[in-house]
Amino acid sequence: MPRLRLPFIRILNNRRHTMTIELLLAAVVGTALAVFLVYSVVYPEKF
Repeated sequence: MPRLRLPFIRILNNRRHTMTIELLLAAVVGTALAVFLVYSVVYPEKF
């Protein structure tokens, strides 16, 4: 197991900043779409 994790840890360390930025953007967009879909279904008269 440690032998398999070492290359992944190195890749994460090399791309830590870009991965965190991509994850944050994906989380923000995903939550925004989820909230919009929920509100459009629950409160259709507002749209």
